[in-house]
This record gives sequence, structure tokens and C-alpha cells, in this order.
Amino acid sequence: MSALWQRPAWRSGVIYACAVALIALVGALDFLTGAAVRMPSLYFFPLILAGWHLGMKGAWVAAALTTWVWLSVMRANEPLSRTHRSWPSMPASQRWVS
Repeated sequence: MSALWQRPAWRSGVIYACAVALIALVGALDFLTGAAVRMPSLYFFPLILAGWHLGMKGAWVAAALTTWVWLSVMRANEPLSRTHRSWPSMPASQRWVS
């Protein structure tokens, strides 16, 4: 009876692949929209998928990957978002305001 409730081994790999593909898709959309449109809430969907189906370990791996993708996109779009002031001369209170 307990064998009915166990997941097949291949299912975890498929869910990991789906979570990574969703993270890459959201990262690509975030990059393509540029600094004008921010969509950090879309990064939660792959995290929810990983956490729900893969448990705590899968959620931590997905969170680390999501953080890396988000920071990379922010860094890649940074030069595009500077229009009238240089970054070091900007007051600290305005650096993270979009």
C-alpha cells in the first residue's frame, strides 16, 4: 500500500528540469523587458513548484538559482537604467528605487 504513495525516481528530475526552465524563462523575460519593467513576483512560481514537489532541499536549490539569475539580470540591465546620473554620484537613498 505504501508503494502507491511513493514517487517514481524520474519524476524529481523532470520537476527539477521544469523549475530550471521556468527560472530561465522568467529571467529571459525580465532581461528583455529591461530596467523599465520589473517582474520579481514571477520568480516565485518556479520556487513554489520546487518547494511543493521537491521539498526543502529542492526549494533551496531553486532559490539559490533564482537569486543568481535575478542578480545577473539586474547587473546586466544596470547600464541601461542609468540615464542622467552616474552610479557612484547617486545618493544612496536613490540607488535601489526604481
